[in-house]
This record gives sequence, C-alpha cells and structure tokens, in this order.
Amino acid sequence: MYARMLERAFGGPDLPFKFAEDVTTWTESCRQILRAAVLRRYRESNREKDAAEILEQIPSQWVAKKTPKIPSEEEALRYEKAAGDLPPGAHALALLPLKAGLRAEELLTLKRPAVKRAAKGGELVLLRKGGQEQSLPLESSKDLFEELLGIPRKGGGVWENVGEILSSGAQIVQYHRLWELIRETGEKAGIEGLRPHLLRHAFATRMNRDGAPLATISWALGHANIQTTMRYVHPGAEDAKKYLR
Repeated sequence: MYARMLERAFGGPDLPFKFAEDVTTWTESCRQILRAAVLRRYRESNREKDAAEILEQIPSQWVAKKTPKIPSEEEALRYEKAAGDLPPGAHALALLPLKAGLRAEELLTLKRPAVKRAAKGGELVLLRKGGQEQSLPLESSKDLFEELLGIPRKGGGVWENVGEILSSGAQIVQYHRLWELIRETGEKAGIEGLRPHLLRHAFATRMNRDGAPLATISWALGHANIQTTMRYVHPGAEDAKKYLR
C-alpha cells in the first residue's frame, strides 16, 4: 500500500521526493497513508529529520472529533434490563464489558480454563493490553462465567476461546458479532450507538461513583498510565451535587 502511494504521488520510492500528482485533491485517508509512507521511507534511509519539508506539503484536514456518548447510570440500568431478555451466552457477553470493564479483545480471547476458574472461585486471570497478566476479583460475575461454560462453540463442539461462541471465524468477525449484540441490546434500551468500549467507560464511571480512588479504577481497567484512566471517568451533575453545598 505504501509503495502504491509513493508511486502515485512521486512516481516511485526514490529520494529526494518530487510530487508527480497534486495531493491536495486526495481524500484525507489517502493523505494519511502517504504521510506514513513518506516517514517510513525517510527512516529507512536514516534521514528522518529531512522528512519534515515533504510532510508539510501534504495537507491535513482537521475534523472535530465527536465526544462519545457515555451511558448514564439510568441508561446502564435499562441496558442491564434489556440484556436480561437475551438468550444464555449472548446475555453474559452483553453484560461482561459493563460488569467487569473488559476490553472486547480481552473478553473474546479468554481461554476456557480461565473462565472455569472465574466461574468456580470468582478470580479471572487474563492477559491485558500489552501482554501483562492480571488477576481480577470478579465474584459478582461468577454466574456470567458459568453461563458461558454451558454454551457450545458456534457450529457445535466445545469452544477454547470465548469468541468462538459468537463465530468460528477470525477474531475480527467475532468482534463485529459482539459489537452488533451490544448495539442491538442498547437500541432495545433506548440507547443509540452503543458499543463495547462505551460500556467500559460506564464501568469506570460506576466505580468512581461508588467512591473508588482513581488509582484503583486504573488498576481495574488495566491501564499503564493513570492519565488514560481520567478519560474514562465521566461524573455528572448528580455526582457534583453531593459536594456543592
């Protein structure tokens, strides 16, 4: 892909680059790929500092990012109620991102022995982002893990990774199945555009509302930097009301 972009913009990958096509007419996604290709080419030639002049000539289109709509506590309760109407398996998968704060990838890649341990003793041992192992005390979710153990693999047989309950295909397919499950459950609860990661935000906000220190929330989310955790906690007017006397 990088080679095609360099060929299109400059006629080839050779330095120094000279534009063969007006990149201002390109879409922003193509310009992003071109910037990455240029930077890599200069790095390969140990001339990274010289890349700035060319990169400045590839304009960026700045678009204001939409602020994610984090479910309120009332919406989270409606979501839990809607999830209660789901069949076994789908019910547990819809609730675990909210109940345990798991990333979609962490949930889908859980191994059967880890789920058995969580169902029996309430301790979930998992690999967090970056490959770090962590043990989460999830006694309150034991029934959800036990529920997963009773569901067969999609297409039949015993699953080895939780994601196989949703699809026997690639992990990206399993993620889309989970995303659809959570979006549809959210719509039944009157919540538009819900996705797994927003439930993780709601999990963190609930912990904060219950009085958990930021460092504890950061640990529960598996964050390496507490500054990241600050973006997951979304207090509202009702939370502030307790202190604005």
